[in-house]
Amino acid sequence: MDDIIQTVKLEVTLDCEQGSSLSKIWSYVELAQRRLLQQHGLDPESVTIDDALKRYLWPYITRLSEMMFIDAGSTIHDTSANAVVSDAARDFLSLSVDEAESRFPALIMRASRRAINKEIFGREEGNEKLLRSANSYKLIQELSRAREKGVTQVQLSKTFELDPRSTFHFLKNIDREGLISKSVTFDSGNTTNLWVLRRFATDRSIPAEKGAAGGSGNEPTPVPDENSSMLTAFLVSNDLRRRASDILEAAAPRFMPETDLMDALKLDLWNTRHRKYFHRVIRDLSENGCVEKAQLQLPDADLSGFRRDMYQPAAEPMDVDEGSANEEP
Repeated sequence: MDDIIQTVKLEVTLDCEQGSSLSKIWSYVELAQRRLLQQHGLDPESVTIDDALKRYLWPYITRLSEMMFIDAGSTIHDTSANAVVSDAARDFLSLSVDEAESRFPALIMRASRRAINKEIFGREEGNEKLLRSANSYKLIQELSRAREKGVTQVQLSKTFELDPRSTFHFLKNIDREGLISKSVTFDSGNTTNLWVLRRFATDRSIPAEKGAAGGSGNEPTPVPDENSSMLTAFLVSNDLRRRASDILEAAAPRFMPETDLMDALKLDLWNTRHRKYFHRVIRDLSENGCVEKAQLQLPDADLSGFRRDMYQPAAEPMDVDEGSANEEP
C-alpha cells in the first residue's frame, strides 16, 4: 500500500500548481498497481479500481504531507508544514470519499510549492534564477505535467501566448540549468523542438549540451544515411523567415548543405562579404531557435571533383551591408 500512496503523492506533485482531480488521482492508483503487478511478473491488465479500494485509500491520501485540497479556489484542507488545522479541515477529514465527491465535485489535490520545487529542482527553495521569471516557471511546470511525452516549442508558445523567440529564450535559460532536454519532432507538418524534463528524457536525436546533466556535449549528431555526403547541414526546428524559410521548408528532408543554401539564396560563396552576411543571419536564426547547425565529419568524403567554378556569383553584383545581419539581401 505504501507504494501506491507514494506514487499518488509523486504524480500529484508533478502536476504542479494545476493540481489533480479525483478522477486523475484514481488513475494514479491504477498506474501504481500496474507497476506493482509488472514487477512481480503478473498481468497488469487485471487491475481494477473499485469503490471498496477507494474508500480504503481515501484516509491515507487525505493525510499525505505537503498537500492541499482545494475547491472553487478555496483551500479546504492543508497538510503543509506549519499549516493550521481549521474546523473546515476537520470536517473534510471526517468525510468518506463518496461524501467528498458529492460535496466538492470540483475538488483538486495539489502539492505545496516546497514539494513542487523539491521534485523539479531538487531542493525546496527551488532555483532562484528561474523562479524570478514567471514565464520560465510556467514552462517548466507544463513540461512536468507532460511527463515523458514532452511538449513542442510551438505548442508552448501557443499555450502561454508567447512570441516564439521569447519561448526559446526562456527554454534556453532552463536548459542551462540542466533541467530539460530537447529533440527534433514534427508539428503540423513543420519541424520543431520537443522539450521534456531531463528526468523523463530517453534517447533523443539531439544530444545534451555541454555542461548539462546527462551529456558531455561531445556526442556526434546522427544523420540519415542518404545525406552522408553533406559536410554542414541546417536542420529546421521552427518556422523560418523570408527566403531561407521557403527554401528549407521545401527541402526533403528539411536540411541542406551550407553551400547549397547559400547558392539558393543567390549569395556568392567566394565573396567574403556575402559569406560573412550569411553566417551572421544563420547565427541570428540559431540564437532565436529557428535553426540548428550540425557540423558533420566525413572521413571518406570524396572532394576530388570540387572546383571553384561550380559556384558562380549572382548575375548582378550584390552590395551587402556587413553592418546589419537583419536586412535581407
